[in-house]
Amino acid sequence: FSQDSAMRPGMTLKSVGITGFALAHSSSGWFSTKGAGLVPMDGTEGEPIGKSQGLASDWVEAFWLFLDPKDQREKILVGTPEGLSLVEGRGVVEKNVFPYPETWITGVVLGKTTVESEIESTDSLSSFIGKGKVIYVGTKSSGLWRFAEGGWVSLTAENPNFPLKNVNRLYHLGTRIFVCTNEGLVIFSENIFGYDEFRYKGFGIKNYKTIYPFPTITSIQKIVCSDDFWVASNGGLARYIRRKSLSDSIYADNLDNT
Repeated sequence: FSQDSAMRPGMTLKSVGITGFALAHSSSGWFSTKGAGLVPMDGTEGEPIGKSQGLASDWVEAFWLFLDPKDQREKILVGTPEGLSLVEGRGVVEKNVFPYPETWITGVVLGKTTVESEIESTDSLSSFIGKGKVIYVGTKSSGLWRFAEGGWVSLTAENPNFPLKNVNRLYHLGTRIFVCTNEGLVIFSENIFGYDEFRYKGFGIKNYKTIYPFPTITSIQKIVCSDDFWVASNGGLARYIRRKSLSDSIYADNLDNT
């Protein structure tokens, strides 16, 4: 970006908060903002996508970028305080696909279903994400939701063990969904018949899930993962050191481990 608007109209620097960043390729991607929409980055003077272009809100809290396997076209699930929008290429496909309008979306990830239905869903959202895909959506006050086979399910309502209804961020690591909440870090398997590392049944069948509280229960905000993972919370910064014999099952189902 340039501060010289006369040289490059529309490319002036703005004082705006950044909520997310993702690359589609090594030289192109998108970043999301607190009030200036979703902004493309590819070396051109691409216009931001905001409410005037059909997005649910100019404030974008979270988004998930993926490529259509058929033609490698960019598709984006866009979480806003006004719902979940769909973007394809440089245009808004649908303003809001979340069943409850004006729900503040705080996190969105795209995963894979482990049990495929013989009946193919024909609704617009299923067609947008493709066969065998699942969407997980975190909200500010309505807990965690899952979209699969053409319908939305509240995982918070299904599972009373889930802490409160406030989800700060969602992450997809290995075959696990990591959920940052106000009462700790929740980790569960994408496989609804899978187990967590304590050998309890997985999240999808209304039983136990893995919760990592810290010295005192505290709000978890963000995580960063390599071999280990770092957890940022209101109580400070914590590092989980990955040891093969202890924590492989945190990232993937491995029922042979003891």
